[in-house]
Amino acid sequence: DNQVYVCDHYNHRIQVFDLDLNFVRSIGSRGKGRGELDAPDDVKFDTAGNMYVAEWDNERVQVMDTSGQFIRVFGQEGEGKLRAPSGLHIVNKYVYVSELSGHCIVVYETSGQFVTSFGRYGKEEGEFRDPFCITSCVDGFIHVCDFVNKRVRY
Repeated sequence: DNQVYVCDHYNHRIQVFDLDLNFVRSIGSRGKGRGELDAPDDVKFDTAGNMYVAEWDNERVQVMDTSGQFIRVFGQEGEGKLRAPSGLHIVNKYVYVSELSGHCIVVYETSGQFVTSFGRYGKEEGEFRDPFCITSCVDGFIHVCDFVNKRVRY
């Protein structure tokens, strides 16, 4: 797509820039409906080009196309209910979501189906305090920024 997508948390939108960082457009406006955003914290894309947005205040992950058209939403209810999702990472058919308030990582299929969660509050092995960002490296492991504990876990 040759564009840069940036979460504009306090303005409740995704800003899009070209590779020279010239503003192209914005996606979303404040709200709880389809295509609306409330405090987006991270944006990632799957291999099909769908955009996944972790919304802090709406406590969900919203999936849209790159023009901002709603596709689906997940994480709002049931076993995989999110509390303050702050980071996303997509590997193959799985979406890993760092959940700040729940002090864990929640895993979904890209379809939105809940798979599992791991981690809990604390500072020991397998525990997090405000996991903020999540990614993977060439080693194949998921790396989590464990914010309050001031460490990266994998």
